[in-house]
Amino acid sequence: MTDQPINEALEQKKARLAQQAAAIARELQELEEIQRLTALAAKHNLVVSAAPAPPKSGEKVGSCADLIDRYCADPRSNYHQLRYKVRRNYTNIMRRIAEDVVLGIEPIADLNAAKVQAAYERWSEGGRLAQGHSLIRQLRLLCTYGVTVLNDDACVRLSAVLHKMRVRKPRGGAVLLTEEHVRLIRAKAHEMKLPSVALAQAIQFECRLKQTDVIGEWVPVSEPGVSDIVSENKGKWLRGIRWEEIDSKMILRHISSLHQRDIVIDLNKSPMVMEELSKIGKLPARGPIIVNEITGVPWAQFEFRRRWRKIANAVGVPENVKNGNSSLGEASNESRSPDVPAQEVGMA
Repeated sequence: MTDQPINEALEQKKARLAQQAAAIARELQELEEIQRLTALAAKHNLVVSAAPAPPKSGEKVGSCADLIDRYCADPRSNYHQLRYKVRRNYTNIMRRIAEDVVLGIEPIADLNAAKVQAAYERWSEGGRLAQGHSLIRQLRLLCTYGVTVLNDDACVRLSAVLHKMRVRKPRGGAVLLTEEHVRLIRAKAHEMKLPSVALAQAIQFECRLKQTDVIGEWVPVSEPGVSDIVSENKGKWLRGIRWEEIDSKMILRHISSLHQRDIVIDLNKSPMVMEELSKIGKLPARGPIIVNEITGVPWAQFEFRRRWRKIANAVGVPENVKNGNSSLGEASNESRSPDVPAQEVGMA
């Protein structure tokens, strides 16, 4: 008997062992990756779970609570394309809908105009029309998903009911900040050793930028977007204006947080902004423009609003005048038609 068959058998066994070793190595690599991600999730207080399979089109929907579960879990819904702050607001409203004594329990097929109207009245008690209006708006959004994605007959019928409903709208007409308000707020902010608030207020008012564009926002690390500003407690910072967005001619170029439009602003046409910048001296080359003096990192939005309100109260700005109203008005960058190209804007 020659050694050739033995050698061939050994080679075959060697090849099989090599394949098994490679498979084990891949499994170990995947296990290490899972352990790394799990540790990262624990560090940032994230919940790791397997993505649920999307509901099948044509499956009957039960209650609004069932529809909400599907809307939030289904990758085909627009919920997953919403920005973090908007998604969080939607989640809070939907949680209340799911907990509602009627909407969260009764089958959608059994809901009618009278039941929805009764729910609206409950939500609007005590003059809280904005809350009641948010209920109807969110129900319409959920039904749109139920119609267009799930092809659910009950959602089609409820969508028609909601479309025909007429409810009282909350009082509109935001009270805008005046130039005098801004002057007083800036002076008081400097008095309180908060020049960042003074600069932010000047930029919001004269450049008509939204608060998120000026101070940015903190979102979980898991949210889309790349940032060089990361905090273990706050997450990562996105969307705020940065020093590198201002060129040598004092032209600010920024991508808006709401519609992702190019905004180009000549800061030379904004005297209050230029006055605040002159107090800084040599401007930094990089990094966020508005930084909390206390923490050394960009402001959290709730904390900025709290500080601003304290300053506004101190100088007599009425309670119904909000910092968020600084950017409202005919010159608002966000109100520009999407067909209009980016251009230099600012106070003449």
